[in-house]
Amino acid sequence: MGFLGFFELPYWLSAFVSLFVFVVVVNALNLIDGLDGLASFLSIKFFLVSGGIILIADSKLFLFFPIIIGALIGFLTFNFNRTNKVFLGDTGSLFLGSIMSFLIFYILDTENSIITDSFISRPFLTVLMLIYPLVDTLRAFTIRAYRNQSPFVADRIHLHHRLADKGYEHWQASLLIFILSVLILLLNCLLFLSLGLIGSVALTLLILGLIYYIFFK
Repeated sequence: MGFLGFFELPYWLSAFVSLFVFVVVVNALNLIDGLDGLASFLSIKFFLVSGGIILIADSKLFLFFPIIIGALIGFLTFNFNRTNKVFLGDTGSLFLGSIMSFLIFYILDTENSIITDSFISRPFLTVLMLIYPLVDTLRAFTIRAYRNQSPFVADRIHLHHRLADKGYEHWQASLLIFILSVLILLLNCLLFLSLGLIGSVALTLLILGLIYYIFFK
């Protein structure tokens, strides 16, 4: 299975790409943990989708997905609690990001057969599963680089901070981003066979642009 015309990488390059993907995913989830519930909502989406994909082919992980999704749902009740609030923190977000990276490598492993192979590209699917963390991190890093700042400096240029500044409650902003990311995933899964990879990428960019101007501009 290839992507954009590439079907095989030299070992040294594949090791570098794998390390890069791991670092990006872990830090992307950590960087969006700026609103109550946001990282948890998007993690629940990721584990629901990846669990549905993986468990059909490999039942050995059956108990893992209900446990981690249940733990995140339980955490949300405290994360939104005004009096007994609990935060995910760096430890929680980095831990979840590490698990997501492992599952992405599992899905991308061509030795595994997964149910989505018949209607969508695996690399594109993994991007869609993490569409908001990846887009927001890329945007934040680009703006900071343009301003000659460290890419890891703390600021309020993230997209979810714009929603909060517009008056959205944390749970409202987090739920809105969750719904929009699910919508993008579903549309691409339904239309990928008709549009192909390039068409689906173009559609995703168009949707992201519309969403930006409607909700975040």
